[in-house]
Amino acid sequence: MASTHTRTPRGVGQGRTRPALTRRDEAILSAVASFRMIRSRDPARLLFSSASRTRAARRLRGMFRAGHLDIRLANLAEKNLHALDLPGVDRVVLSAR
Repeated sequence: MASTHTRTPRGVGQGRTRPALTRRDEAILSAVASFRMIRSRDPARLLFSSASRTRAARRLRGMFRAGHLDIRLANLAEKNLHALDLPGVDRVVLSAR
C-alpha cells in the first residue's frame, strides 16, 4: 500500500509553533548571530556531544519551524546554512540586555 504522507520539501517549514527555548537553543542563536550563518553540523560540534547529532538537528529544525532560524540552500548536495530570522534576532537582542 502506498503511503499518503508526503515529505515537506527541504527549506520549507511545516508550521510556526513556538516551543520553549532551552539554554542550548539560546547558545545556538547567539552563535548564529556571531557568525551570521552556520552549517547544520556546526552546533552539533560546538554544543552537543558526538552522540547527540540527531538531537542538534532536531533542535535546529524546531527553531526553524518556530521562525527563529532561516535556512539558506546553496545546493541540495551541501549542508543547510542557517541564519537568524526576525524572531531569532529579537530573541538574541533580548537575551543580550
